[in-house]
Amino acid sequence: MKLPSNNLVYPSTPITTHFTWSEATNNCTRIPLTLAIEHNIINTAINLEKIRHLLGDRPLIITSWYRTPSVNNNTHDAVKNSLHLTGLAIDFKSLQLTPLQIYQILDPIHPGGLGLYSTFCHLDYRNWLGKPQARWSKL
Repeated sequence: MKLPSNNLVYPSTPITTHFTWSEATNNCTRIPLTLAIEHNIINTAINLEKIRHLLGDRPLIITSWYRTPSVNNNTHDAVKNSLHLTGLAIDFKSLQLTPLQIYQILDPIHPGGLGLYSTFCHLDYRNWLGKPQARWSKL
């Protein structure tokens, strides 16, 4: 996949130690539209390393990260101005922790958005855009 920076990456190409372009782009099927989105994905991956550490250095399973507008429009319950469109939001789960356990660990310390769902958690970096912290549950 060719990124807006003109760098060529493959699904297995690492963004950081534990996160790849496959995880960020649904196996390289969702090509970032702008250089800003590419940078957001990289910065989000860097910060996800910190989240992974806070959760006991356990693997995180990414269920959704970057979404193109067409993918977002076809996603059930997706917000029209979703931060997934900018690469600043991640839906994820863990095999060792429940979504509720993840939410309880991150709630007191994450400065952005944090959502609790029955099978995953949503985490975003809206604070990087000057937006206030947000919390919600869809249980």
